[in-house]
Amino acid sequence: MIEYSTKALVLACEDIGEFDKTIYLFTKELGKVKARAKSARKITSKLSGHLQPLNFIRVRLVEKRGLQIADAFEVSQMKISHSAMEFVSFIKEMTFEFQQDKKIWFLIKEAFKDFKKQGKISYKRFLEIMGFSPKFAVCDICKNKFVKFFSQKEQIFLCYHCALPYKFKEKEKKEFPDLIAI
Repeated sequence: MIEYSTKALVLACEDIGEFDKTIYLFTKELGKVKARAKSARKITSKLSGHLQPLNFIRVRLVEKRGLQIADAFEVSQMKISHSAMEFVSFIKEMTFEFQQDKKIWFLIKEAFKDFKKQGKISYKRFLEIMGFSPKFAVCDICKNKFVKFFSQKEQIFLCYHCALPYKFKEKEKKEFPDLIAI
């Protein structure tokens, strides 16, 4: 049995079974991981309050038929907002499991510090680290060099004019529902 003790950001949680949860974490030492929290949905669970999205936690993971959360305690908590939840969703979707990247970890910490001060999160540095540099990007539709949006599902850049119909018209928003401003 291998045991890990690390700092982590809780990205998301999903209910499984009657009492358990799957918790998605971005950890300093392991990168993104998916771990099972046994009995986390019980009323008497000591873990459930700490395993909420946007919490920075200290966690002990045990490898036993996949990763399981043995302990967790909250180090700090971010104010829940739409943009903060979009950001952790972006991290969850754009990173791979067990791909340690300390640059991303430190950028996450820095992004949340900036969010506390300014109320917004910039995606440019994350996209650069992940290989999607906006500096060299062109709009996927019209080839304009001045890109303003990134679609994480399609992994393409769009200029303001090409993104406008998808950003603001509900019936057409289905094609690029995940646009983030860069």
